[in-house]
Amino acid sequence: MTFEEKVDLLRGVLTKSFQAMVDMGFVRLDECKGGFAISADKAKELSARGLGAAASIDDSSGKPVMYFDPGMDPKGLVWVATHEAVHLAQIAKGDFEPSFGYVLWKGQRFEGLDASDPNYFSKDHQPWEHEAAKIEKEIRKQIGLGSIDAALESVDH
Repeated sequence: MTFEEKVDLLRGVLTKSFQAMVDMGFVRLDECKGGFAISADKAKELSARGLGAAASIDDSSGKPVMYFDPGMDPKGLVWVATHEAVHLAQIAKGDFEPSFGYVLWKGQRFEGLDASDPNYFSKDHQPWEHEAAKIEKEIRKQIGLGSIDAALESVDH
C-alpha cells in the first residue's frame, strides 16, 4: 500500500468516525467544520514512544492533526484511526489540549504517561484516554467495524 493510499484510508476512517460521533451526540457538526490534517512528520517521535499514531494541534495552522507512522500496515491504521478520531474531536470541542509532556483536559493539567504505564487508560490519570477507549468501541460499531477482527478483515487486500 502506498503512502497516499494509507492517507486516503486514514481520511476515510476518520471521516466516518467523525460522522458517527456527530450521530452519537459526542461532538457537534459545527465543532468539526475546521477539519483535520493527517501527517507522517512525527513518525520518529511516535516510534520512540512506542506509538503508531497521536492526535495533536498543528503548530502552523492551529488545526487538529493526526500524526501516524507510515510503516504501519493497513490493519494497524484502521485500529488507530478510530481512537485518534476521538482525540481529534476532543481537540475540536476544546476539551483536550496536548502539549509537550503534559495535557490540558477541560482546563486541568495532567502529566502525560508513557503508553506502557498501567494507568494509561485510567479515568483518574488520563481521562481523555479513558473517554477515547470507551467511545472508539461505539464508533467501530456505528461504522460497521464492531470488532477489531471485522475491522482488520475489511481492509485486507
